[in-house]
Amino acid sequence: MPNVLITGANRGIGFGLVKAYLGDGWQVIATCRNPGAADGLRALDQENLEIFPLDVTDHPGIDVLAEKLKGRAIDVLINNAGILGSPTFENGGAGQTLGDMDYDGFRHTLEVNTIAPLKVTEALLPNLELGEQKKLITITSNMGSIETMEDGFVAYRTSKSAVNAIMRTLSFGLKERGIMVAVLHPGWVRTDMGGPDAPVSIAESAAGLKLQIEKMDISSSGTFRNFQGETHPF
Repeated sequence: MPNVLITGANRGIGFGLVKAYLGDGWQVIATCRNPGAADGLRALDQENLEIFPLDVTDHPGIDVLAEKLKGRAIDVLINNAGILGSPTFENGGAGQTLGDMDYDGFRHTLEVNTIAPLKVTEALLPNLELGEQKKLITITSNMGSIETMEDGFVAYRTSKSAVNAIMRTLSFGLKERGIMVAVLHPGWVRTDMGGPDAPVSIAESAAGLKLQIEKMDISSSGTFRNFQGETHPF
């Protein structure tokens, strides 16, 4: 039975991915900040689902998780945990525009969206090396594409551009170790982050992401694609 670890698994796309992988018979390691409040996850109550507490900004906590999982293979590691930052789409990006920057919020956004995926990857790399599939996936956004960049949401866009750069950088060295690294855009999804007007459902996005991950092999390393398999410019 293959194994997948998903961060930020208690809601939104992360929760959708948990259900998609469970439905396909995978062993799922789901992490979230507060498992006791993750009613949806706990309600799944499946034998092949394990839930661990993890705040991805807590680096000692990441090391604790790595110690708990020491010696266990992970076929697919999905860095999914992420935040939009100070604003919501409904308020038009307040706190993330020139002259109206929430700098504390900016730092926190970078901690969650950019630094945390690197730390999680570093801590769980031995597990990936034990896996058969050896796939490292980070959920990103087309809003982080420098080539197609637009105004607004400075913190969010920057954090996603930066994590794209990190994963692109890692792809070269890790390819030599047989690990495929890619970043995937899930689409504009109806989640707490995406809002109610987003055109893509969680189930549709999760199914598409899972399919793209399945299709990827070592030749896909270093790529940026969306949940439908279309290539995005970095």
